[in-house]
Amino acid sequence: MLFTFTFTMKNDIKLKGVLLEVVGAKTEGNTGLQPFDAFLEADKEIIVKKNFGFQERGFDFYSKRLKEAKLFYEELYTNEEFVNFLDDLADVETLILQYRSLYGIKGNIKLGTLKRTKDGVEKNYIVARCPFYNPNTVKSEIKVYLGTTDKESRSIEELGKDSKYMLKACDEVFKGMKVIIENQERLNSVIGIKNERALRKFKKR
Repeated sequence: MLFTFTFTMKNDIKLKGVLLEVVGAKTEGNTGLQPFDAFLEADKEIIVKKNFGFQERGFDFYSKRLKEAKLFYEELYTNEEFVNFLDDLADVETLILQYRSLYGIKGNIKLGTLKRTKDGVEKNYIVARCPFYNPNTVKSEIKVYLGTTDKESRSIEELGKDSKYMLKACDEVFKGMKVIIENQERLNSVIGIKNERALRKFKKR
């Protein structure tokens, strides 16, 4: 069960990037180019003469044109400079979405309970959830454990109405987001991306 508590009016945080929606973040098993590969393979089953319609005589001509266009398309999207450009955009979009998430904590925090087994013992935990973009998770949210229910006499609903408790919960969510953001910045900060781009340009001279 989740209980929503808001300090202000609920504000919907948009956690969808432009490039990230298309290619996704680079992770193990995802080069970022799969959507382009899939686009080229989308016609694999239909490029047969019987599907060309009433103008079968043009099949060979347009099959050749299609092949040329696809080869050039692949040449473009596998170009190292373009791939680096995609990586830079995706990395900056990731930072933007993570920074943006910080502004939605108060209006979107939710309390709930979750069973968790630790050291062989199953316990119920109070959990705070909030929208947050993390390329390493499937769902765009952060989950922070606030303690076990056996140490809290009040219900989730009662806790949600306690402004002091909820401010503390917001602070814990903020800390959790901050850790992930700092890790992301260590990998790809805006300054780091700018420096890498400048280095690539220098090497091309």
